[in-house]
Amino acid sequence: MGLPNASLKAAVPTAENDRLIYEQVFDNALVGICFMQERCFVRVNSRMEEMLGYGPGELAGKNVRCVYARQEDYEEVGRIVAHFPSSNRYVHERPLVAKNGSLLWCLIAGRMVDPLGEAPTSVWIVQDISAKKQAENQLARANQRLEQIVQTRTHNLQKTNAALKLEVERRRESERAMIESREKYRVLI
Repeated sequence: MGLPNASLKAAVPTAENDRLIYEQVFDNALVGICFMQERCFVRVNSRMEEMLGYGPGELAGKNVRCVYARQEDYEEVGRIVAHFPSSNRYVHERPLVAKNGSLLWCLIAGRMVDPLGEAPTSVWIVQDISAKKQAENQLARANQRLEQIVQTRTHNLQKTNAALKLEVERRRESERAMIESREKYRVLI
């Protein structure tokens, strides 16, 4: 499989060829990729722009707050990033808001490029998991419906069982009464 850029000469590794290869990977990745500095977008690949409904370069320079659905999510992630885990990796699932206002659930994984630098820089990978979340929600609703059906049927079975026990006891009493009556009648005869 050849690289789409004919100017790349894979046989001769050079800094320029490496840069072009990295550009191709960045621009053609199947997931969103962004490079950020102090929680502002520096560079965003086309897949992320496409997912969020932005045109080429529209996110550059914007604060990441513009894609968080809720202020609470933005602040929580900010607190976590400020004290980045010792593994220098952070993964979370959050709803992001597209340019048109629609929500999409994303799996977001990030890593600090220079955790001790003056202006914290980081790289984030964003994957749309809306279909997975929708399936999980449908499954949860189906489970709730099944639980309600089971509870209703269990309650109905308990009521039926109690009624049957009562009926069995009544029949036993009737049988005892009939046997006593038969005995009395037999004694009389």
